[in-house]
Amino acid sequence: MKTRVLLTTTSFQDTPGVHHELLERAGFDLVRERGPLPEARMLELAGQFDAYLCGDDALTRAVIERSLPRLKVISKYGIGLDKIDLAAATDLKVPVLFTPAVNHTTVAEHTFALLLAATRNLVAEANYVAAGQWKRITGTEICGKTLAIVGFGRIGKEVAIRARAFGLRVRAPAIFPLRLKLKLAFCCQIINTRIP
Repeated sequence: MKTRVLLTTTSFQDTPGVHHELLERAGFDLVRERGPLPEARMLELAGQFDAYLCGDDALTRAVIERSLPRLKVISKYGIGLDKIDLAAATDLKVPVLFTPAVNHTTVAEHTFALLLAATRNLVAEANYVAAGQWKRITGTEICGKTLAIVGFGRIGKEVAIRARAFGLRVRAPAIFPLRLKLKLAFCCQIINTRIP
């Protein structure tokens, strides 16, 4: 009998790349759903799969319990495990895997898109243009400003690379006691948090 995998992560499904071919070549019986799936839908599907390749689906204790004894592994496409009941998975001896290097570049680029949108008033400008108006709104240049990065893991480091390319000074202290947080609030024009 083929290993049956429920694939719900839309970012995995929608992003082109070799991962599709690799998964197909593995010979799994793949069932695709468009997540994130709520607990009610996960409970309907529970017990039919050997593995979940998930995004932000509600993998509660009830879902995991109902998925046994068939479920052998939960694999999160990404790093956030907050939608998976880790205590339940541990109690029920279901391994939970994640893919820490899968989206740090995307998140860092998105961070910069939002930073530029906020500092240059891009959303307001785009809305005016879409309405057939031209209204000049002055934004703020980021070159020469100081960016504090709270949380200097994979994503924080990628944000720092882009920040330097934009001419920002980067501050990324290892620890953040209250005294340092207050100091950063006064010396940095932009503060980016990269912590859960």
